[in-house]
Amino acid sequence: MDPIDLVAAEAVRAAVRNSGVTQKAVAESVGISRATWRRRMQGKSSFRIHELGRIAALLRVELATLVDAAMDPES
Repeated sequence: MDPIDLVAAEAVRAAVRNSGVTQKAVAESVGISRATWRRRMQGKSSFRIHELGRIAALLRVELATLVDAAMDPES
């Protein structure tokens, strides 16, 4: 597992939690299967930039919020 993937998953998790939208609804809206979503959220595989963009748009957060967290795991 790459630490960046874990940090990105945590950023997505926080955004989902703050939005009130379920993880299932986000995954379906983005077009990610349940199995793939689970791997992404466990940090076992990387979110693609287009997925993060769709998640950010759906949850009405800045894409930079998700990307910056993934690029700077120390913050």
